[in-house]
Amino acid sequence: MKNLSFVLTVVMVTVLAAGCKQSTSETQTPTDTNTSNSFTQQTQNAKEGLSNAWESSKGVATNTWTDVKNGSTNAWEKTKDAAGNAAEDTKEAATNAWGKVKSWFESDTNNISDLSYAQKDSYVSQAQTNLTVLDQNIGTLSDRASTTSTAPDAIQTVKDRRADLDKKFSDLKNATEDQWTDAKAAFQKSYDSVKDAMKQTWNSLSGKS
Repeated sequence: MKNLSFVLTVVMVTVLAAGCKQSTSETQTPTDTNTSNSFTQQTQNAKEGLSNAWESSKGVATNTWTDVKNGSTNAWEKTKDAAGNAAEDTKEAATNAWGKVKSWFESDTNNISDLSYAQKDSYVSQAQTNLTVLDQNIGTLSDRASTTSTAPDAIQTVKDRRADLDKKFSDLKNATEDQWTDAKAAFQKSYDSVKDAMKQTWNSLSGKS
């Protein structure tokens, strides 16, 4: 009888223990599953966050590089256009200046009026103005001559005659009333001589006979 009671007790304890183990297992399993799912979800979210951040950074870097490249390209195009325009302007200015030389030595408007000694100051003033323009045109001839070797003698002739004209101009400014007529004639002759030399030089540099 005692043995039967002992066996029944053991069986009941075993059943209760098994029930408790099962209950504990059933109770803990959902929690463990939820914890595992939560960790997996957090990992996935972190991974997606890093991926999105990388894509965003890559997009910003790409856009920045594109902006820099476009800016550099635009700056280069503007510089190139400016250089091209400057070159065209320089070429046009040189062409215009070259044409003005020819117009100047072919025109009669640069001749000085034949004034009396009483108007000496006015005559000298006109002569000085004409010499200034003359020197500008000689400068244009010299610039053109420096780029070619076809007319070195011609441009030197112009410079030599211009030096002689300076002497005649000095004589003109210092002339007395008795010397005035001769001084004017000598100055005008020297002035015309420079113009003739300039014309020959212009034709030589332009390839004309």
